[in-house]
Amino acid sequence: MKQNPITSRALSSIALTAIVLSSHSAVSAAEPAAPPVDWRKMMTIAEVKRDEHGKLLPPQSYDETIRRGMSFLLDDHMKWFKGPAESLLDEKGQTQMPWVYYSNLQQDGTPFAGAVDGFVSYPAFHHALLIRTFIGYSKYANDQRPLKEAVKLADWNIAHSTPADWPYAGLPYSTFEAKKPGGFRDGSGLMPDKAAIMALAYLDLHEAGGEVRFRQAAETIGKSLSLRQREDGTWPFRVDPKTEAVIEDYSSSVIYAVMLFEKLVVQLPRGSGALLVRLRRKERIMMCA
Repeated sequence: MKQNPITSRALSSIALTAIVLSSHSAVSAAEPAAPPVDWRKMMTIAEVKRDEHGKLLPPQSYDETIRRGMSFLLDDHMKWFKGPAESLLDEKGQTQMPWVYYSNLQQDGTPFAGAVDGFVSYPAFHHALLIRTFIGYSKYANDQRPLKEAVKLADWNIAHSTPADWPYAGLPYSTFEAKKPGGFRDGSGLMPDKAAIMALAYLDLHEAGGEVRFRQAAETIGKSLSLRQREDGTWPFRVDPKTEAVIEDYSSSVIYAVMLFEKLVVQLPRGSGALLVRLRRKERIMMCA
């Protein structure tokens, strides 16, 4: 009897699958199975709490959650870190907090061995978020310690920004690799839009503590961005801050620069007329783009 070709192909596929599965079973039988992962040992299991109606209650309040998280950053972070102590030493031999040089650490505080970004941080973005977090918690808890951490982190970024005589002057680096500016995906460049995010954090810090150097650092970034903005209102996504060579063109966010220019126009002191005019003109270009 003539067999249907579709049926024949289906039977062949089933037979081949059976052979593969049989071979796999034989290999599996010869090799010891990996022990199962006990996920319960990898996390803290909260006690189940219910109200008088049997409905689930949160393990702790928002306030407790916030304070626990900030206590981890302010009190326990250095004890938790399990990387090499020398990896936290800066060029002056001073120990920095892990978040200065590491963006990723394992849950037990050890660096990711062999990871391509195992010794990488993203200062202009991540540090800006930390600064704003510290400012917010300082106000929330009426605690000066987080404000001091914000000041330390902002000062580190100002000290490690691009030189004043470069085209993209006074910008914080978007990447540090092995304690050196640039590297990883950025190569020799940085991301201008991330600098605007840091400038906004500087302005928040100036408002919180009144220290003029943070407003001045934001002004420097604003001036740099206004001078390097292209005719269509954009900036390159990645650019070499010294040579102006475009590393990656698409796509830089402009909204943070708009927010920065708006704030600077309001906060700039008298005598900054030329910069004010330039910022207003750039703002109009960006809003119409």
